[in-house]
Amino acid sequence: MLDCEYEVILNDLVEQYHTQLLHIVSTYVKDIHMAEDIVQQVWIKYYQLLQVEGKDSKNSAYAWLYRVTVNQSIDFLRREKNKPVTSSNYIEMP
Repeated sequence: MLDCEYEVILNDLVEQYHTQLLHIVSTYVKDIHMAEDIVQQVWIKYYQLLQVEGKDSKNSAYAWLYRVTVNQSIDFLRREKNKPVTSSNYIEMP
């Protein structure tokens, strides 16, 4: 399959599911900018999956996107929880 065919498939899915995926991430991550970044990562992973498996994947596209979106959100929260706190994270009060 040509890359342009994968892009057409991906664009159709983005139009159909982007808002739903953004809503899912927003329920986990309360920062809209970070939610957009996470959804972007999900789309990149799906594009890579298309290139490896093609469009005839056994799983439903939305089921895969949903599961990966939730997992990416949870991974983000784990990384944030385990991030070391430095003094630059504190705001000094006068």
